[in-house]
Formats: sequence, C-alpha cells, structure tokens
Amino acid sequence: MPKINRYYSSDRQDYAVGIWAQRSEFEGNIYLSQQIFLSSFPYSTEGRPNEDYRPFYVILIGPYNDIATFFERVNRNAPQLLEAGELTIFSPNHLVESLSFVQDLAAVKLPTTMTRPQQPSLSDGKVVVSATSPPYELLEISPESAADSTINYSLPLTLAPHSLAPSGFTATVEAEAYDEFEKNFRSSPAILSFSP
Repeated sequence: MPKINRYYSSDRQDYAVGIWAQRSEFEGNIYLSQQIFLSSFPYSTEGRPNEDYRPFYVILIGPYNDIATFFERVNRNAPQLLEAGELTIFSPNHLVESLSFVQDLAAVKLPTTMTRPQQPSLSDGKVVVSATSPPYELLEISPESAADSTINYSLPLTLAPHSLAPSGFTATVEAEAYDEFEKNFRSSPAILSFSP
C-alpha cells in the first residue's frame, strides 16, 4: 500500500487508476475466505461459455493521458480481447470529454415575457452591452414579467472514454443582471433556479 500511496497522492493531480478486467480460461482451485477458515473448490472453464470464464485484473496507476492512450491502443490493435473484457479509468478530473454548452441558443423557446435582441446586444439608449461568443446569451426580460419564468435548455454530455457514467451531476449555472447604476453585470442568484 505505501507504493500506491506514493504514486497516487494529492501531489499528482493528473494521476488516475486504470483497470483492465479480462475474462480468461481457468483451471484450478478457487479459494473462498470465510470468517475463520479458508475453503476451496476445483473449477474449470473447459466446455463453458465465456460468461463462466474467471476474470483477472490489470491495474495501471499513472498519468491519465498515458492510461487513456494505452487503452485506446488496446481498443485499436486488439479489439478481440475486449469481447470478454472491459477497460475503465477512475479519475476525479476526467469525467467528461469536453465542457457542454447549449449548441443552438436560437432554437431554445423563450417565455413570452423574454426576447432576444436582433443584434447580440442590449441598449437602453445610453449604454450598449453585447455578447461576443457562446455560451453566453443576452435576454431582455419585460418589467411586467411574472416572478417565475422557465427556459428549457438542454445540454449534450460526452463522457470521457472508459470513464464510468456518474450517478448524478451538479450543474453550475450562472446568471447575471445588468445593474443600471453600476453600469456593469452583477451576479443575480435571485433570478435563477436549476433543476436537472
């Protein structure tokens, strides 16, 4: 365990653990650990389907990119091995392949109390504010709008190769409102709520 701690520590943020699980033919004893004694029974995969083969595991510890490159080479050069195997990478820093944002903002339907300016800018006659690139969107909200309005954005999610699908996500969403007195955008959590 000290060697694993040395290689997989908080000092090496880019490190990951790769596990190659492979079913293989087997003939021998299988040992079971009971509470106070060790028992065994003979096992042979001869004549059995692949699902009954015994698994063995190759554990890789190192930089995420090295493990991912190795797994991609296995996929490319020996795909027949993976018919009875699986590759998985555990890394807290590499769950998705790329950041997600709304691909086509114009296709998202807005409530009737909101509009998108014709030009990607807002103006009150004195100050002009513009958005230059996604994933930002400027919306003009009518002063008569109800307290709650809903916009249904949908985000694509591309998991990194060989990563486990997370059981849940917490999205970080930011909304800002233009402050006419400060002449600047300010964070406005009061106008934002999020539901997955």
